Amino acid sequence: MYKNRKLAIVISMAVLLVTIVLGVFLSVSVRTDNYETQCKAADLMRCYIDQIARYKKEVGLGLSKEDIHQTGLIGDEFTGITTTVGTIEAKRTVSNPDMAALAVRMLADAGVEAGNVIGAAFSGSFPGMNLAFLAASEAMGVRIVYIASVGASMYGANQPELTFPDMVHRLFEDDLVSQPLAAFSMGGDRDCGIEMEPALVHIIEKRLTGYGYPFIHIEDYVENLKARLAIYDAYDITCFVGIGGNITTIGVDEDDMPWGIVRPYTAHSPGEKSGLLEIYNARGLPVIHFVNVKKIVAEYGLAYDLQSIEQVGLSAVYYRTQSPRLVIVVGICVAIGILLWGRWSVRNRNRQT
Repeated sequence: MYKNRKLAIVISMAVLLVTIVLGVFLSVSVRTDNYETQCKAADLMRCYIDQIARYKKEVGLGLSKEDIHQTGLIGDEFTGITTTVGTIEAKRTVSNPDMAALAVRMLADAGVEAGNVIGAAFSGSFPGMNLAFLAASEAMGVRIVYIASVGASMYGANQPELTFPDMVHRLFEDDLVSQPLAAFSMGGDRDCGIEMEPALVHIIEKRLTGYGYPFIHIEDYVENLKARLAIYDAYDITCFVGIGGNITTIGVDEDDMPWGIVRPYTAHSPGEKSGLLEIYNARGLPVIHFVNVKKIVAEYGLAYDLQSIEQVGLSAVYYRTQSPRLVIVVGICVAIGILLWGRWSVRNRNRQT
């Protein structure tokens, strides 16, 4: 009685297996929908890199021996504004123009479109990734409102003569970045550079305020956060990006936020110790938490600590896998049809008996 039913199950499973195999072998790699924008962003970031290498020479800084790609985005191991430990491999990884293509993809995946406004908090620890999101915003036609901190972890933008806020100021002055810095802070302990060399803090503060940028220097965490929110909330932002470990970005207790793109309302109700990522996520915004570089680049098919930089437009981040939908749909339909046939056969035989 159940012979046809068992046969139908076996055949349908075989059909599904064949469908899966065909789906894998017939899948092809195609350009993402934002391929041209990604290439534009990567080319722009390459331009930023070339300019920053020039800026370093102008202020008397040589390129680090650890900067194997000669990007100008690798700092020293320790300086008077170094905030914490960091890995050279992560810093080199994000100093690749393809990171701008990754930023375009992440913003697009988060639902950001041309004409939108996004908020961003940049620390000096990952200057390459900061520049990647600036380049992505330019290429996508997105306005970015960003606050940057001076302090940086090991090998970041930790050279007092050219901090990250200095870098973006120069790029803005050279008309390569259309949006100026909204404000800056020292970063580090209490976001006030408590652990930094006081003389350097004074010199950097004087230089950056001399450019006309607002300076956030508030030791009280809640009041500091309010000052930042006042800047961002003046705009109707649709996404918030947090790069690096500034205390106001990740919270006093380092919010338990996943890395990468975090969908709206993933965070719990924010409290007084919450950071900007958690606050904006709880408000219903997608946020991009750029931490754990190794895992994020792996998710998008990019190499970690690449020994040579590829030509723009060739790496995996510019492509997506396209499966043969027709084959898959037909295979599933055939498998379901066979199962229904087996069931019908059993019922029909039962009626006859």
